[in-house]
Amino acid sequence: MRCKHLLFTSLFLAGLGVISPLAAADVIYNLTIDTSSQLANQGWIDIEFNGSSFGSQLADADVMNFATDGALIPTGDNTGDSSGQLPGTVSMDNQTSFDDYFEEMTFGTTITLTLDLSGPALTSPNGQGGGTFTLDFLSADQSAFVFTNDPINDVPVFTANINPDGSVTPATYLSSNGGTAVVTFTSGAQQTIPEPASVALTGFALLAFAGLRHRKKRPVLR
Repeated sequence: MRCKHLLFTSLFLAGLGVISPLAAADVIYNLTIDTSSQLANQGWIDIEFNGSSFGSQLADADVMNFATDGALIPTGDNTGDSSGQLPGTVSMDNQTSFDDYFEEMTFGTTITLTLDLSGPALTSPNGQGGGTFTLDFLSADQSAFVFTNDPINDVPVFTANINPDGSVTPATYLSSNGGTAVVTFTSGAQQTIPEPASVALTGFALLAFAGLRHRKKRPVLR
């Protein structure tokens, strides 16, 4: 009887929205960067996530699952609301004027990483937008941008702009001499991430329900 009461309580709370089985959706991109044109050269990876000049609604950007056949040189430098170090997770939000992660590396043939965008600017947009995530690469002496058609001006290899309506617009840019963009990516996918507390409560409810179904009835005494 107790399990039955707990089951019905859990389902009742879920119906009221007190227990939400799913958290807000994240927009996720898996990027592959062709760095073979700079094979064995040293340079820098530059990651930024900044709001617009008139202010932006809160959003977060996590760079994770970083892998390369080149080599990072552990000099990671965080500016603004940026934390972590590659190849681990680098986390940023868009609430300071300049959020940046900068690390030296020796280029191999490829880099792969995952970008996870989340926060109110995506899930409950108020029309401000959430700013822009930017991926750049620079030469060893930081005098020029590499893998881009414009080595002098800051033309990145990839951007993801969080629009005022909460949608995200990803973009790649031409490589040297107008060549094919070095970045390819999977289509942005809305992924619903279960909240830990909701997972536990949902699991308990399922177990309770299973227990009710499999519990044998006691014989009726006459």
